[in-house]
Amino acid sequence: MKTPSIDTEISEAVRKLKRKKGLTSIQIAKALNLTRSSFNDRLMNRTPWRLTDVDALARLGVEVPPLGGVEC
Repeated sequence: MKTPSIDTEISEAVRKLKRKKGLTSIQIAKALNLTRSSFNDRLMNRTPWRLTDVDALARLGVEVPPLGGVEC
């Protein structure tokens, strides 16, 4: 079984928060200071999440997966 990428794990965590809190993509995009299009690109794994995005997502309540093992 292939291990999901960190971007995939973050996207899944964002989707979970959207369902749990009833948030829209536009609301989350605004909180991240992104356009809806840029947010959706990240959510669909077309663009990688940035650390600033991950920090803001954690502040919104997204359960961010551990970042250990990520190559810099």
